[in-house]
Amino acid sequence: LTESRRIDGRLEPEEGAAFDGIEAVLQLAEAGPIIKRFKGNDQAMRDGFRDYRQLLRIAAREPESDEAQLLLGKIVDRYILSNISDKPIPNAWQYELSQRHPKSIRLLSYFFANHELPEKAYQIVWEHLHLGNTLYGKEKLLYGELKETVLSRMPKIAEKTTPDYQKIISELNECRAHSSDAQIDRFFEREDFQAALLDLYFVEQKLLKYFIMSWDDLHYIDRLEEFYTGHANAPLRSKVLNKIQNWRRDYRIKQELEEDSAYIPENGCFDLGKRAYVRYYLNAGFHRANGLKDYHLELKTVLEERLPASLEWTKKLLDPENGSFPAGKPAASIRFGEDVLEVFFYPRHIAYRWGQKDYGPNYPWELLRDEQAELFWLLLPIAQAPFAEHEAVDQELRRRLASLSLHPEDIPAIADCITGKICRLEDEENEHQPYFTFYEESGERLLGCDVYPNGEMVFFEETDKGEPLLPTGQYQAQDMDMASVIAHRIFGELKTSENADDFALPEVLPKRLVLKDQWGAPSVIEGEQLTKEILQENLRQFLSGKRIRVELVWNDANTLVFRKEQRQERYLCMYFDHQKCSWNALVAQPEIYRVIEDDQIQYAPFGIGMLPDYLIHQNTYLIRNRLKDIFDQLGSEPPKPALGMWDSHVYRSRKELRYHYDMRVFGDFSPEQSKNPLTADFDLSILPSRVLWTTADGQQQEHTVDARRDFTLVQDLLRDYMSGRLAALCLQWQMVVLPEEDAELQTLPVRSVELIQDQGKHRMRYVDELRKIRQWFVSNVNEYLNAEGKKYRKEAFLGKTVPAYLVHENLERIRSCLDLLLPVIDEPDRIVNAFGEFAPDEA
Repeated sequence: LTESRRIDGRLEPEEGAAFDGIEAVLQLAEAGPIIKRFKGNDQAMRDGFRDYRQLLRIAAREPESDEAQLLLGKIVDRYILSNISDKPIPNAWQYELSQRHPKSIRLLSYFFANHELPEKAYQIVWEHLHLGNTLYGKEKLLYGELKETVLSRMPKIAEKTTPDYQKIISELNECRAHSSDAQIDRFFEREDFQAALLDLYFVEQKLLKYFIMSWDDLHYIDRLEEFYTGHANAPLRSKVLNKIQNWRRDYRIKQELEEDSAYIPENGCFDLGKRAYVRYYLNAGFHRANGLKDYHLELKTVLEERLPASLEWTKKLLDPENGSFPAGKPAASIRFGEDVLEVFFYPRHIAYRWGQKDYGPNYPWELLRDEQAELFWLLLPIAQAPFAEHEAVDQELRRRLASLSLHPEDIPAIADCITGKICRLEDEENEHQPYFTFYEESGERLLGCDVYPNGEMVFFEETDKGEPLLPTGQYQAQDMDMASVIAHRIFGELKTSENADDFALPEVLPKRLVLKDQWGAPSVIEGEQLTKEILQENLRQFLSGKRIRVELVWNDANTLVFRKEQRQERYLCMYFDHQKCSWNALVAQPEIYRVIEDDQIQYAPFGIGMLPDYLIHQNTYLIRNRLKDIFDQLGSEPPKPALGMWDSHVYRSRKELRYHYDMRVFGDFSPEQSKNPLTADFDLSILPSRVLWTTADGQQQEHTVDARRDFTLVQDLLRDYMSGRLAALCLQWQMVVLPEEDAELQTLPVRSVELIQDQGKHRMRYVDELRKIRQWFVSNVNEYLNAEGKKYRKEAFLGKTVPAYLVHENLERIRSCLDLLLPVIDEPDRIVNAFGEFAPDEA
């Protein structure tokens, strides 16, 4: 309340006072009461009311239609005895139960008692719920009222004799297994079978579900159609006749497929006047063809239903012994001036080669539409037309398709899909539309690679269930030539990956195997425990992504490391020469490595470092394929890594320093294996802007660093601290100038590293003033992570009590951290954000 006062503990409004929140209160009132969550069997009760509303819609529209009768049967089936319970049925979904509450049956009874419905509706209730058997006990209690309602509308229904469905079904199945036309004729002359065909329950539950589409005898279907054609009042007659038409269509398609599979292709002939050739041509030539008028339509689905591929016949077409069109040899060569376009037939796709390239320009529709039939059909799969011409393209395709061996009813859908493929949107830079698609076959598989205008490459596999993406990683091509090379290399790797256990092993076993599992736990296998089977199993685990690091050691001078980045599907294969302080990385994208210039190299993160992206493997396929070469080259004495296959990293200056850094960052070696001496030089990629230090006798000094002259000074200060000659050292980077109103903070360091010692014990802090980060380097990660609240070990440091897990007894761990942090001080997050390595200042 505004303008109010408190009198004797009460809030009394003064004259003119108002409640500011009245609008919010009114909005809450309009929203109504809070909706309660369902509990107990509320869900079943709600479903009962939903059924009742469906029944009301049936009664209000056309309750005599076949669709209404089928829907009514489905609703009533939900009220069979096994679905009724006043308590939730555990795992009802697992047993395919549509649970309903007993009280919901009252809604069912009320509906049928208070609506005038056709007799078929009451017959459905009677037969689906077996009301004739509800004489005693629970059935009578639940369904008694509903039974009386049905009997009041159809008094004679209880007197109706029901055919013995089980006997009819059993004899019908036997007739189907050993049928002859005469046996089928006798079956249709039986009175009980004719009565069953006129019985709503039998037609709905048995005939429509099981005894039309599953039958394979034409005479049986003829007799069934004859019976329902002659009985205009038969239940669900239109549904039965429609299903018979579907059966005839499927039967025709099956017969045509058998005929085409048996057809012998003519030597060197590709005649689209024959249906077998048309079947192959449409299935192999028009992948990704979707409808333009009906965008839900896919040519693949249309052909699977109406003109499925016959791989049996395709093998005959491509059989080199028959002199037809062997895969890999051009089926046709079309000359355009000095250029030649070659057409290749493969079992599942048609490929085109323009000169020496397996890609080329699309053929303009305005030229194609005037070509003769043979050339028109050969070039149609690579045709392209402006989107605005799709109506004219569709009409021309319908006219041309009519001359092929196709059924007239199939032509509109096929024409629409092909039109959708060749009529592209005017915006050819549309990122969602591939610029080109490469295909390659591997046994029963059809592999594909979409290349987009921005150079992105996406690999997939065409299957009966769609186009699942393949786990090949991310690739970017600079041009179509490179895209072609990458695509076919990855295709080759995908082919060999089909047998994941088939890979080479070294002839000479290493003397030691150092392993890390997916949780980073290290282990060592050596001596007699290291067998060929153990090595094979651990390599298999790495190649399948289950092991993150495998290190093979033949001698102490050479090490082969396979490494997976824990959080991403990316891999490295590296060889370290500890004597020469050089290392090699197996090239992941040789087609890029061979041609790329230094200023074009793209770097990508790996672990806590950055590497050229052509060294980072998106999967293990190439590593698996190259294992024999790897072991032959590196398992020999001396090792001989091949040029072009490996990228060598050799340093002329500070080579040991940089080599140890690479061992840690990329090879994931332990700090003990790759440590630098305490007083060795540091890798200062960026010199600090200012240094502040305190000598052992307490004198404080500072110095603004000149990048041209003070490199040695900074190195000496770090070396002095590591030698114990300084009590404190602070390195500050990237000074910024703040506005004049902050005059006292005119110069503020963005980042700094602080080192402090107290009688041989040390602490190290990292500070980022702009991001308000102040955190201490942890000496014991386990102790830090296990600390709870104030329950942790404490130590005295410079007269203060501090957590013991922040106090370092020696400088080995601090030196190791600085070796990683200082080279990347411009992007330090990968180091300072490592789990458990740094603790916030308030700790």
